[in-house]
Amino acid sequence: MNSIVRYGHEIFFLSLMLEMGRGFVNCMWIDAAKNGNPARRQSANKSVFQVLKSYAGDDGVGHAILSFGARSSILDFEGWTAVVRSTLQGNWNDKYSFYTFPGGDGTTTFSPPAKLVPHHQGRNLIPIKLAAGATSVTVELAPDAQGSKGTAEHVQGMLAYRTTDDKPVYGTAFSSGQSTLAVPNGARGGIVNLVVAVTNSNADSGGDDGSNKGFDGQETFNYKARIVSGGAVAPTSTRPW
Repeated sequence: MNSIVRYGHEIFFLSLMLEMGRGFVNCMWIDAAKNGNPARRQSANKSVFQVLKSYAGDDGVGHAILSFGARSSILDFEGWTAVVRSTLQGNWNDKYSFYTFPGGDGTTTFSPPAKLVPHHQGRNLIPIKLAAGATSVTVELAPDAQGSKGTAEHVQGMLAYRTTDDKPVYGTAFSSGQSTLAVPNGARGGIVNLVVAVTNSNADSGGDDGSNKGFDGQETFNYKARIVSGGAVAPTSTRPW
């Protein structure tokens, strides 16, 4: 899946602005141009991911990738939420893989379908249908040690949902083991989302055209996960908010 699909054009930068503050994205673009030679082709410039890494290190890049996945799972874009929600719902196409639906009900260990195993900086959004009376959801994550081409894994998970009165709630980022998120008063649509994101950084320098990222864009990063308690994988008819 290419970066246009994975990062949704301006929606990713909207997410980044909400996480890092207004003006942050403009500064990144300015620095990206400064670090390249304008006399050469655009791919000679540093990418925004590389500039972000120079600002905040690998952790900053990881936070940007995971937070974008979490915000996307519940369409939480503050003042822009309504228009993002209506645009997505008005153009819904089952051919696009918004959600990942593993086989079974998710309460036994699963991996994503082969064609949806995430690549570098990719993600899966797995909708969990709350069990009747459940007041929390617990999940377990076990990433593979390496990607399909031998790169050490950098995978993080997070739980996220909207309350019945449409307020966003986020869990804590975790890299393996179990994580629990309280859902004391139910969730909008009865859905809590498990976000699994590959948080690899780009190389320190080089363009963002697929040739100088420091990794093979076709490498995939598999994992095993399980819904320990609180629900099961939601029906495939589930739609985003």
